[in-house]
Amino acid sequence: MYQNSNLKFVWQLSKRNYSSNKERNIVSILAIILTSFMLMTIFTVGFSYIKSYDLQQLQLLGTTGNATLDNPSDKQIAILENNNKVKNVGIREDVIQAGKVEYSGDNTRLYYALRYYDDIEWNKHRKPALDNIVGKYPRDENEIMMSSWVLKKMGVTNPQIGEKYEFSYNLGTEQKVKEFVLSGYFDEYDNSIKDGSVAYVLVSKKFVEDNKELLTQTIRIADISLVENIKNIEIENLEDSLNLQEKQVFSVNPELQSQMTVEVVIMVCFIILCIVACGYLLIYNIFNISITNNIHYYGQLKVIGITKNQIKGILLWQGIKLAIYGVLIGSLLGYLFSSFMVPIFLNSMLEKKTGIVACNMWVVIGTVVFTGITVFIAILKPAVIAGKISPIEAIRYEKNAANRTRKVKRRKRPTIFQMAIDNVLGDKKRCFLVLLSMTLGITACITIGALVTSMNTDNYVKSNMDSDIELKNKTTALGYDNEVAQVFDVEFINSLKNMEDIREISMIKQQLVVPMYEEEVFGRYVDTMLSGEEDIDPTYFKSYPNLFYSQMIGIEVTESLKNEYKDVDWNAFEDGQICLIPCSKPELINKGDTITFQLGSYENSTGKAIMTGNKYSITIGGYLPESYNNYGSARTAAPYVVVSQKYINSIAKDAIISNIMIKVNKQAEKAVNESVNKLVVNSRFSDGIVVVSAFEKIEGLKQTKITLFGMGGSLAVVLALIGIINFINVINTSIIERSRDFVIMESIGLTKEQIMRLVTYESLIYFALTMLFVLTVGNGILLFVYNTFSSIVTYAEFSYPILLLLGIGFLLFLICYFVPKIAIGKNFSSTIVERLKTNE
Repeated sequence: MYQNSNLKFVWQLSKRNYSSNKERNIVSILAIILTSFMLMTIFTVGFSYIKSYDLQQLQLLGTTGNATLDNPSDKQIAILENNNKVKNVGIREDVIQAGKVEYSGDNTRLYYALRYYDDIEWNKHRKPALDNIVGKYPRDENEIMMSSWVLKKMGVTNPQIGEKYEFSYNLGTEQKVKEFVLSGYFDEYDNSIKDGSVAYVLVSKKFVEDNKELLTQTIRIADISLVENIKNIEIENLEDSLNLQEKQVFSVNPELQSQMTVEVVIMVCFIILCIVACGYLLIYNIFNISITNNIHYYGQLKVIGITKNQIKGILLWQGIKLAIYGVLIGSLLGYLFSSFMVPIFLNSMLEKKTGIVACNMWVVIGTVVFTGITVFIAILKPAVIAGKISPIEAIRYEKNAANRTRKVKRRKRPTIFQMAIDNVLGDKKRCFLVLLSMTLGITACITIGALVTSMNTDNYVKSNMDSDIELKNKTTALGYDNEVAQVFDVEFINSLKNMEDIREISMIKQQLVVPMYEEEVFGRYVDTMLSGEEDIDPTYFKSYPNLFYSQMIGIEVTESLKNEYKDVDWNAFEDGQICLIPCSKPELINKGDTITFQLGSYENSTGKAIMTGNKYSITIGGYLPESYNNYGSARTAAPYVVVSQKYINSIAKDAIISNIMIKVNKQAEKAVNESVNKLVVNSRFSDGIVVVSAFEKIEGLKQTKITLFGMGGSLAVVLALIGIINFINVINTSIIERSRDFVIMESIGLTKEQIMRLVTYESLIYFALTMLFVLTVGNGILLFVYNTFSSIVTYAEFSYPILLLLGIGFLLFLICYFVPKIAIGKNFSSTIVERLKTNE
C-alpha cells in the first residue's frame, strides 16, 4: 500500500464526498446557523446593553469623572496629576449667588448659577456626557453656553449662535445685570437638574478673571477620573496623600465603577457554555454518525494510499466549508434579529433611550471564533477515528456492535419493551450524548423562562412605591412660583375615606420652620453638607437667621415603620417629644441635641423666611434615610425635621398636605384607581394634584414584559430546538443504519407494527430519561443560576415556569412518538429484498 500525495486528487475526492452527504450537510449547516445565530444575538445584546447602560449612567451623572475634591489647593492638584491612579483632573468653579429666570406655562421659575470649566474638565469630563453640541465653549468675557432645555424654558425653541440674553448675578450685596452672547448649546441628562428648575450657565475663564470679586463667592471643585478597577486601598492611599484640610471632602462616585461583577461573568459564561455545548453535541453527533455509516468507504481510501492526515484533512475541509456557510447565514440572521429587537429591548429596560446596537468588530470576531472552535472540536474526534481506521478493521466493522458497551441479559422470551431498553442503553456513549444535548437545551430553555418570569415588573414597581396610589401636591414642588395651596381639602379627604376597597390612607404634611442656628448643634452639618454648594462662614446664619430655614415633615407612624426602625422610641415620637433627621451622615448631628424653632412662611420676592408665633423645642431622637427629603418643597440650609402627624397638627393646624399614600385591596386595584382619578379630575384643585399609580405603572410596563418574553423566549426556543434536532437526527439515523437488522427481524416473524412499537419505545425511553435529568440535574442548575441572577436583579421573585416545562414536555413527547413512526414508515416503503440489497 503506497501513500498518495496527489493534492488535486484528494481535493476532488473531498468535494465528491461533500456532495454525496447532502442530508448531513443540511443538518450540519442548520446546527451551525443556530449556534452562530445564538452567539451573535447574545454578544450583540450583551455588548449593546453594557454600552447603553454605561452611556445612560454617564449622561445621568453628567461627567466621566468619578471622584471630586472640594476647594483643592495647587499642591493637591499637582499630587493628583502625578498619581498613576488618576487619569485626568479637571477644575470647575460655581458662582453661587446667581439670579432666576421667570417663564410662563407651568407657573414655575428657573434658578441658575454661573459655572466655569477648564479645558480638561470640558473636553475630558463633560463633553462625552452631552449630546447634540452646537457651537463652542465660551472664550470671550461676554459669551455663555447653555443646555437646550434651559433655552426652551426661556421660550427659545430655535436658538442661534450669537443671540443675546440678559442674566442677573450677585456680587456681594450688589446685583448686576449683564448681556451675554450665546456661543453654543447642547442636550444634557444630568439627574442633578432633572426637576427642571435648577440649571448652570457656562461662562468663560476670561469672565471669571475679569470679575475677581466673584472669587470670594465661588466654589472650586476638582473633578477626577480614576483608572478602572481601582482598589479601595488605593483610593484610601490617594486620599491620605492629599492631606485634606478641615472642611475639605474627597468623595468617590461608585456608580461609575465597573459593573462587570463576578455574578455577571458567571451568568454570561453559563449562557455561552450552554450554546457552545448544545452546538457541539449536535455537530459531533452528525459527523460521528456520518463517519460510522461510511467507515467502509474510509477503509477503502486507506487501500488506495490516502493517509490518515489526508482523511482528517478531507473531513476538516468539509467542516470549514459548512462553518463558513453556517456562520455567514447565522451571523446575518443574528444581526438582523438584534437590529430589530435590541433597540426595543434597551428602550424598555433603560431609563434613557440610548438605543445603541453594539455590533462591532469584537462581536463578529467573538461569534466567528466561538462557532469555529465549536465546529473544529466537534469534527476533530470523528475525523481522528476515520483517519485511524485500517482497511481490515473497516471491512470487519459492524455499526451496531461497535458502540455496544452494555452486556445484554439473555432472556427466554424478551418483551419488545425490554428489547428497547437494551437498544437504548446498549450504546452508552450515544445515549449519553443525546440525553446531554436534550437536557442542556431544555434546561437552558426553562432557565431563561424562569429568569424572565422572575423579573416581575409588578414587584419592581411595588419595590419602588410604598403605596398602591400616591397623590402629590404639585404646589409644593420645587420651583413652583405661585402660592403653596392646600389642594387636599376636607371634602377631598372625606371622599377618599368613603371609597370602598381602600385599606389604608396615610398623609404627609409639611410646614416651613426656622430653627435657631446653634454652632454646637448645626455647625458640623453646615460645614460639611453645604461645603459643596455654599461657601458660608459659620457666623453667617447668626447674622441672617431668616435664611436658615427648614421643612418640618409630619408622617403617620405605621407598623412597617416601627418594624424597620426598631431603635426609635415611637411612643415618644408620636407624643412630639422627639424628631427624626433625614440625613446621609448621621455623625454630623448629635442624637439627643435639642432644636429650638419657630414656624415660618416663605417670601418669594426675597427668598427669605418670615418667622411667626411661639418658639418650640424638640429633641433629636434618631435618623431616617435621606429619601425623606423628597417630601419637602424647598432646598434648605437647615436639615429637614421629621415629626409625627399628631405633633405637627398640634403646632401648625394649617400645615400643607404634600402627599397622600393609599393602599387598596388587590382585586379592586383597577376600580379604585379609576375612582381616585375621577375624584382628582372633578376637584377644584385638579391642576395642582399629581396621581402616581402602581397599577398604571404596571400597565405601562407591559411592553417591557412582552419584550423580555420575546427576547428570552426566542433564545430559549433556539436552544431547545438544537437539542430536539439532535434527537431527531439520532433517531432517524439509527433507524436507517439498523434497516438490515429490521429486515432480519421481519424475516423471522416480527411484524411492521412490532418493529414500529420497538422504535417508538426507544424514543419514549429517551423522553423519560431526558425529563428525569431535567427535573433533577436541570433544576439544580436552574437554582444555581437564579441565586446568581437574584444577586444582580434584586427585585427578582422566583417563579418556576411550570407551564413552559409542561409545554416543552408535551412537544417533546409528540416528537418522540411520531418521528420514529414517520422514519419507519419511510424505511418500510420498499420490499424486504430491496432493503436487503440496499444494505449490502
